[in-house]
Amino acid sequence: DVTILRDTTNSEGQYTIDAPTDPGADPPPMLLARYNGIDYPGNPAPAGVTVDIPVFETANSDTAISLSSHHILIDAQAQTVTYILVTHNHSKYTYLSDGDHGHGLELPLPNGTTEVINAPQGVHLHGSTLVDPRPIIPGNSQTFFTFPLPTSNRLHQSITYPTNALDVLVQPADTPITTVTLQDKGTVSLGNNTYHRWSATNLTPGAHIDLQIE
Repeated sequence: DVTILRDTTNSEGQYTIDAPTDPGADPPPMLLARYNGIDYPGNPAPAGVTVDIPVFETANSDTAISLSSHHILIDAQAQTVTYILVTHNHSKYTYLSDGDHGHGLELPLPNGTTEVINAPQGVHLHGSTLVDPRPIIPGNSQTFFTFPLPTSNRLHQSITYPTNALDVLVQPADTPITTVTLQDKGTVSLGNNTYHRWSATNLTPGAHIDLQIE
């Protein structure tokens, strides 16, 4: 059974929750503050310990949003592509879009993408655009998703957000690749897997990446 305890903050933003905080509990305890309809996570602490949970006003402009890193893992044998995105909100406001299909990150996917097969709850396609409906709070956040490799074996997409670093990791490492937009970085080993790595840095909105698996 799951027990939910609630309290409303007073005029100074203070609250009191009287609950056991056994980190070994199943499910483990969670602490959330809801402000303007958005949930902000906190870290449960022993009784008597004050926990500060930062909350923020919202803004509907995404000019403060960038990608610290964008990792693309291509499994040429399984015919799948996995994106791992580390998003950074440079502002002091939670980004909350005005869209009616989600309120967070929106990312055009490669031509020919028709479904997402593994993603956090709520992440979905709207046309050919991936939508993560979670508002983007200040600081870093992460999302991931997997989709089938387009039947053309080509990844061609535009860059929406400033991207500090983009890495494409392809396995098997000897998979033939053609690209003029990414730099060949040779092979790398991660755990028990070996990949061929391609990369680009400091990508600006409107740029494109284009990669063809032969």
